[in-house]
Amino acid sequence: MGQIFDTIVVITPKDFLRLRSNYPRLIRWLPEGRIVFVGNEEVGMLAGELEKDMAPGGNRVGFVNENDIIPFDEVHKVMTDKMGSLLKGRELPRGVTGWYYQQFLKMEYSRLCNYEYYMSWDGDTVPCNKVVMFNDEGKPYLDL
Repeated sequence: MGQIFDTIVVITPKDFLRLRSNYPRLIRWLPEGRIVFVGNEEVGMLAGELEKDMAPGGNRVGFVNENDIIPFDEVHKVMTDKMGSLLKGRELPRGVTGWYYQQFLKMEYSRLCNYEYYMSWDGDTVPCNKVVMFNDEGKPYLDL
């Protein structure tokens, strides 16, 4: 057994439902720690169902409400303010903020994490083999 750490998956309810049939592979192939879905309340309910159906009795699947990490509206306001000169009075579409919001969620999870490391996994990708994050000397592989 190697180092234990969380794997976070930032995801919307729509994508969670679309990809749910692939999530047994996350449980099977990702490292041993918890798979923590980050999203809104609906994602929380879906993650709870996934735990019950695919990893019963364990603590393999978790959930963190995205607003407990950083509220979307705060990020959207900062982006709107910073892009004011480009927007020229127009409203910034919320979808433009979405990608940036995901990046902030991934970074800010470090404040909640109980481990030295955590991994971020894209919710629309599926592992096909065991994922190893540390070499034989215990040093993490980092993908820059």
